Amino acid sequence: MANKNSNSNIIFLMIAILIIVAGIVMLVVFGGSGDDKEKDSLFERTVKAKDLSKDTKNNPTHKKGDAKVQIVEFGDYKCPACKAFETNFMDKIEKDYIDKGEVEYRFVNAPFHGEGSELGAASAHAVNKVAPDAYWNYHRALFEAQPDDHDMQGDDEWLTQSVVKKAVNGLDVDKDKKEQIMKLVKDRNSESYKQMNSDADLTKKYDVDITPTVVVDGKVLSDPMDYDKISEAIDKAIEKKNKSN
Repeated sequence: MANKNSNSNIIFLMIAILIIVAGIVMLVVFGGSGDDKEKDSLFERTVKAKDLSKDTKNNPTHKKGDAKVQIVEFGDYKCPACKAFETNFMDKIEKDYIDKGEVEYRFVNAPFHGEGSELGAASAHAVNKVAPDAYWNYHRALFEAQPDDHDMQGDDEWLTQSVVKKAVNGLDVDKDKKEQIMKLVKDRNSESYKQMNSDADLTKKYDVDITPTVVVDGKVLSDPMDYDKISEAIDKAIEKKNKSN
């Protein structure tokens, strides 16, 4: 009788241990840590923030004051999603973060869609070189010139020299600067095209294959088309920077 009870106790103990182990495994697999949940909901992957900052130091940068958090967008003027990001979110980001001196924003061209993408990128660099104060107005003008029914997978080439010239002429800069910009745009060997090619190299270095790709302090957003998630990611980056200072 005593041996029977002893065996029962051992079996009961083994079952209890198995239940506990199974519970731990389920917690790890399905629960995960808070960081993992954050990664799944906000971020797709990470890149080396210091390297990205260094590599994009000559790219157009929108900032006020001593911004602590850096946003880098890889975008294409022919990309409909990039147009949506620009027209739907950038004014909010500017108001909520850039104007308050908390965030700086940089744009890197990802010329994925042929000659039009390359032309748009080179022309933007030309404006930034000759009339940097007018760059962001030109940046917005190119996106607004994109047709609403544009299909970037099709062969429609709306981003042409005439579109660029119209956007340049619409800038509040003197005639001489407009002529300088167009001269750079028309010369495929100009510094502006070299900068466009450098941007293209950065898309390869940082494994960018879709646009827009938005990086917040080295963390690539999993969904750049959800402003609540964009805002949450920026807030977390700001909070982290404030704690480290």
